[in-house]
Amino acid sequence: MKLTFSSIVKEDKLLIHEWETKHRNTPGFKAIHHYVLEDNIYYNLPELIDINYDRFPIGTDEFRNILIAKASKDTVAGFVLYNVFNLNHKPEVNLIYAAINPVMQHQGVATEMLTELFTNYEKYFHCKPTCVFTKIDQTNTPSQNMIKKFGLKLVRRPKGREYLCGFETDFENILNHISQTSQEK
Repeated sequence: MKLTFSSIVKEDKLLIHEWETKHRNTPGFKAIHHYVLEDNIYYNLPELIDINYDRFPIGTDEFRNILIAKASKDTVAGFVLYNVFNLNHKPEVNLIYAAINPVMQHQGVATEMLTELFTNYEKYFHCKPTCVFTKIDQTNTPSQNMIKKFGLKLVRRPKGREYLCGFETDFENILNHISQTSQEK
């Protein structure tokens, strides 16, 4: 499948809303709902995007963005919401949410999206980050396995009532993993 990548626009939100309407009762969408919309704050994916992107207050040292992958003009394959911020003049990337179109799950879309995001870091991050981190539900093994392909390692296990695992690595490690993977192909 040939994917194209860009920042999200209003029309893409409408296409993502169609996922929810059309695939609401499928296992693929239920997985998105469980892992991405679990806070009971979000009622649909466009709202998640609005709350975390359009209406989220951002400081002067931080910005949020959404990379969207399209399989065709009218078909969104997936998106990843991330932010880049500077701590002590060391830019870091936080992968916040990723969601894949329920009919395109398990086809390598997430791997392609993250490869695009990381290999074109200047275009998307406007800098070369020092590290990348994310938090993933402890029961979401598919996402955990996927980010491990990029060299992110478990750095924090949930304790007590927590349910999110913390993963992190330095950015050079990610670039090395991508390079090794492309050489193996």
